[in-house]
Amino acid sequence: MDAARRTLFGHSLAGLFTLYAAFTAPGLFRSFLASSPSLWFGDRILLDHEAGFAPRLAALGARRDLMISVGALEQTVPSERIAAVGEAYAAWVARNRMVDNAMEMAGRLGALAPQGLDVSALLFENETHVTAPPVALGRGLRIALRPEMD
Repeated sequence: MDAARRTLFGHSLAGLFTLYAAFTAPGLFRSFLASSPSLWFGDRILLDHEAGFAPRLAALGARRDLMISVGALEQTVPSERIAAVGEAYAAWVARNRMVDNAMEMAGRLGALAPQGLDVSALLFENETHVTAPPVALGRGLRIALRPEMD
């Protein structure tokens, strides 16, 4: 195992954990792959940890990869499915703003390129919360295993 290529992948709440690990201990992994991170969880408490990320990242003196991905169909329930899942569930899905939250965070973190962060923001068309993980893992491995850029 090449310790310099360690990668952490997580989906949903594990995607949230992946971002938490990146924000609090960026030296543990070379690549952080957050698939459909549940940024809404705990009243968006992860944002409290985002604030100290830039200085911790800059102190490493080495580049890190961060992929944030989400399925395009994760923010709304199709009208033909609402009867099956219920109005309350459809409203909950909309409130969680999975797509918007993921893309907004990726946009903010993209500004950390000078501190050593290479951000990939991926929106997977026609993918749901259930179908996004294998697509994210495949794309994430391509990012994590590409030739060294340092």
